[in-house]
Amino acid sequence: MFKYAITTVAILCLFMCKPAPKSVEKQVVNIVAEDVHKKLLAGNTIVIDVRTPDEIADGKIDGALEIDYRLADFKTKIAELDRSKEYVIYCRSGGRSKKATKIMNELQFENVSNMLGGFEDWKSKYISK
Repeated sequence: MFKYAITTVAILCLFMCKPAPKSVEKQVVNIVAEDVHKKLLAGNTIVIDVRTPDEIADGKIDGALEIDYRLADFKTKIAELDRSKEYVIYCRSGGRSKKATKIMNELQFENVSNMLGGFEDWKSKYISK
């Protein structure tokens, strides 16, 4: 009798109990250099350069914060930022900045975008040769 009761409860649980909902991963929002330029002119966006100091020595977007993605304390430095601000992240061509944007999404930042094409695209459009 006891054996049947346990089996019945187990079967009911299989059909009635719902699995815990899976967390929904926030998608990376991509933005092009022209839209970043407009945001910077409006003055309501913080730009973060996640390249190495050697890369930054060749130029960067004026006013960009420098937080090297490859440093061991990258996530700690990012976590110290105001989560309610708007951020655009860029690197040389878009790979590291996409990863950095994902980290910021995991840390519950509200408004983060990855600049497609990175500094290479920015340089081709906005830095005189």
